[in-house]
Amino acid sequence: MSAQTFDVRHSRLIRSFAGLWCHQIDMRAGLPEPTMTALTEAALAIATAIAIDDVQPGRWISGDTIGYVRTGKGNEVDLGPAPVPTTGQVEHTTPLEAKWVSQGWRAEARVVEGKYGRGVLATKNITDTRQPAWAIPAPVVALMLN
Repeated sequence: MSAQTFDVRHSRLIRSFAGLWCHQIDMRAGLPEPTMTALTEAALAIATAIAIDDVQPGRWISGDTIGYVRTGKGNEVDLGPAPVPTTGQVEHTTPLEAKWVSQGWRAEARVVEGKYGRGVLATKNITDTRQPAWAIPAPVVALMLN
């Protein structure tokens, strides 16, 4: 999809689902800081698996909805493309990498671009659709998958 189409859909999602940014207001006593990248990766993996299973029921149980991919240099892409049936043909999901960052996302995006030429980097709060791999805030990616 184009950046303009993404912006329109993003705005519609925010308005339709009353999307809000939720920030931490106090520390959780006695618990370690969560590893936000790992939590984000897990949440998006589940959202992706649910979305694929909605299109083709039974895929969750068969265990082929999500999986990571290694590049030739040993780097990891968190969620590699999975085949999904569409009208009359099979398409693949968009490669997805989760990094809970507010800056410096391009290095990770280059890994996805090097492997697939495009993709999405789910970030903490960055939106940038000018590159082949887009930076989109992880909560927005999760909304789009739903």
